[in-house]
Amino acid sequence: MTDLKIKQEFKDLIPPLSKEEFEGLEKNILTNGCEESIKLWHGYIVDGHNRYNICTKHNIPFKPEELKKETEQDVLLWIIDHQLDRRNISIYSRGKLILRKKNELSKGQGHRSDLENVEPPLNWGEVNSDRRERETDRKLSKESGIGHNTLSRIAKIEERATPEQKKALEENRVSVNDIFTKIQKEEKRANRDATLQATEFPKGKYRVIYADPPWEYYTRQEAEKHYHTMPLDELCAMPVKDISDENAVLFLWVTAPLLPSSLRLIEAWGFEHKTQFIWDKVKHNMGCYNSVRHELLLIATKG
Repeated sequence: MTDLKIKQEFKDLIPPLSKEEFEGLEKNILTNGCEESIKLWHGYIVDGHNRYNICTKHNIPFKPEELKKETEQDVLLWIIDHQLDRRNISIYSRGKLILRKKNELSKGQGHRSDLENVEPPLNWGEVNSDRRERETDRKLSKESGIGHNTLSRIAKIEERATPEQKKALEENRVSVNDIFTKIQKEEKRANRDATLQATEFPKGKYRVIYADPPWEYYTRQEAEKHYHTMPLDELCAMPVKDISDENAVLFLWVTAPLLPSSLRLIEAWGFEHKTQFIWDKVKHNMGCYNSVRHELLLIATKG
């Protein structure tokens, strides 16, 4: 039996089979033999790693077939296109392949008539790099059926996600949006923590406390687009009680959906709610549940 070579860069481009898929392939080969050839390039497997492992394990004959490609980049692009065409893979795995293809194309491939299912490339000498990249993104997005925003999120995931998160994505147990949102929250929390550490909390005692907390909303994430928010337990832990005089007044801004949370915060800071002002913003604003145009300024006291 022919001993074939494994090139890790080629193998890593091929999304792994699930346990069930591998067992199904093994059962089929044991029953019918290895009906599909194993594609090679200079003795390295470019397609058929699983078939080769199964055939080697069970001493089953297989047919090697040399792939007629000139360069390693040709081979990499062939593997990517082959996987995109033949495998029912997750959006995440498909996106990774497209991003790798973009990276290879960005190296400047010139005219490549040997590539299958690829639109004629741009004339690299006539356009600037920004336009070239936008055009490449558009073509690859159309080719893969994955939108530009999703590809951008997958690129971020590749950079920041944990191995466990990536594995869950490959197995379709979570969505790209779920993991991207988690990464965003972690980054914002880290930035917020760094800002808090760099900000010195007021010293001394104050009779008037004026606060506009960065409330965290549980139903919408609009606030996160504008500033770093904080969960209620972290707001409650702020040492406001330590800087308020024994006789003091607290002015606290809050929106209507977070009114129950504001009462908990007032108590945690050592104050007692008394009354409120209403700020009429005049202009319509779509809130969490209905159209609103007001905000509450609560007044609380101690002593």
